[in-house]
Amino acid sequence: MRLFSALLLTSLLTTGAGCFKTPQPAVLPEQPDRESENMVGDVPVETIEIQKEFVLNEFAECKVNISYPSIGSNYVPQLASDQSEREIIGFIATALNYNEDVNSITELEEIAETYIEICRSEIENEYNNLSASGEELFTNLKRTVDIVYSIKLNQFHLLTIGLDAYSYTGGAHANQRMQYLSIDRGGDQLLSLDDIIKPEHMKVFLQYEKAQLLADNRESLYPEIAEEYDALIEDQTPLTPEQQLEAYGKLNNFFVTLTSIVTYYNAYDIAPYAAGPIFVEIPYADVKDFISMSGPLVPLVENL
Repeated sequence: MRLFSALLLTSLLTTGAGCFKTPQPAVLPEQPDRESENMVGDVPVETIEIQKEFVLNEFAECKVNISYPSIGSNYVPQLASDQSEREIIGFIATALNYNEDVNSITELEEIAETYIEICRSEIENEYNNLSASGEELFTNLKRTVDIVYSIKLNQFHLLTIGLDAYSYTGGAHANQRMQYLSIDRGGDQLLSLDDIIKPEHMKVFLQYEKAQLLADNRESLYPEIAEEYDALIEDQTPLTPEQQLEAYGKLNNFFVTLTSIVTYYNAYDIAPYAAGPIFVEIPYADVKDFISMSGPLVPLVENL
């Protein structure tokens, strides 16, 4: 690395004399303070960290900082454990621009290393080209991938894991993406809507959720999305429980906490980037009549 820097400097001094200007760093979008949140509860959760970096100089660098949860295999049944691990692997691999199949969570270290090597090559080439051209201002050559997790619920046989990826790979702004996994340890599965809401009440639950979403975020949404949600709220077409299960049962853009069902939408899902991620918190007390009393939320709602 020192050899590369020395050769680059020598080349610039000998071939670019008289026209080379000191490169100025572009401003990297400011990141919020982000740390993993590990809630003490029924299931012991260990934090696994992956940290990689390549630093060419103060203007050009690649960094990967990842924290993800490792769940004790004795505490989560096999199917739910396998499902959640696949989701965690896929989320991290996607954030690292890796689109091939990943068979084991142990491969993530190698994938992060590959990301750094590719980033290193791109950064060196672009820095070399920009320096040789005598550009006064450099584009932002600082690249980062930052992933943290949170535990929103860890009791009553329920475990809710949040994954939050923040990455900057050039361009006007950073990218942020999140995913939540609500694990029912008793039922050995990741939760979807058909696990928590009565089939005959799925549509009315979603109408309630969309009404709350629009009340707080209407001006931020894409106009066609707002129109779609208005139409759903106004739709009085009766649906059988079987039809509602087919239409809505596998929706899973939500997570459960001690007090609420929370739906979530990433940037660009229903609104432009500037709106950021959107959350709709629905207290159990507001929708108790819709919740399945044979499902995993019973311990959370039975005393409301």
